Amino acid sequence: MRPKILIAVLFALLLFVCSACTYEEELEQRDYAEGDGTLLVLATDLSHPPYAFHRDSSPAGIEVEIASRVAEKLGMQLKILDRPYGEILPAVVDGQADLGASTFNGAALYEEDVVFSGSYLKSQQAILTKIESEIRGPSGLAGAKVGVLAGSSGAKFCAEALPEALPQEYPSVANAVQALSTDKLDAVILDKESAKSYASAVEGLLWLESGAPDEYYAFAVSGANTALLLRVNQALGELAADGVTEKIISTYVSAE
Repeated sequence: MRPKILIAVLFALLLFVCSACTYEEELEQRDYAEGDGTLLVLATDLSHPPYAFHRDSSPAGIEVEIASRVAEKLGMQLKILDRPYGEILPAVVDGQADLGASTFNGAALYEEDVVFSGSYLKSQQAILTKIESEIRGPSGLAGAKVGVLAGSSGAKFCAEALPEALPQEYPSVANAVQALSTDKLDAVILDKESAKSYASAVEGLLWLESGAPDEYYAFAVSGANTALLLRVNQALGELAADGVTEKIISTYVSAE
């Protein structure tokens, strides 16, 4: 059974201000091939349960825990850089973060200067709406104002599979759900497990299947850092083989 997830960031985003050196300086300071005990910085959106969120004032979630285990295997410590969805990949490219994660469908996304690791989780896009709404499936989104994360696979799905919907782009999950809760949107397209989490935590919300194809989530890494990409993929393979990844996922996601 999925544990109750308390969402402290539904109506506000906490942005950490980080001083960062240039990417070239980062490469000089860190030895990703061997692991030197320094920080591995993960940029993620902490309003995105069950993948990344605040629990008892500390970062938690599937992607946070997997990244923490990857950091351990690299001989490093994980540090979280909280960023809205649209700022995560730029943070990776600019060298503010080593990894980026926010349900990135690595097999389908193309971003200049960014490469994606092997996949650690399969999911789909879903619909989040209000219980009082007449929307009960993708066909009900025709003419509806639908919130999507700018540049996400959900935005792509909405544009390609729901051409009669009226997509509205938002920078973060919390912003989109807040807009839905205040009647500025009719629905939101987002990851299925995130939709379940918000529907469970926020009174009056309902999640629905969208008919979207499977997606395979991966970490984003700067295209300039092949050493880190190789080590991350090795660590992910070991975690999967040892059953650690599956155990982490089952902690947050109930079996269907």
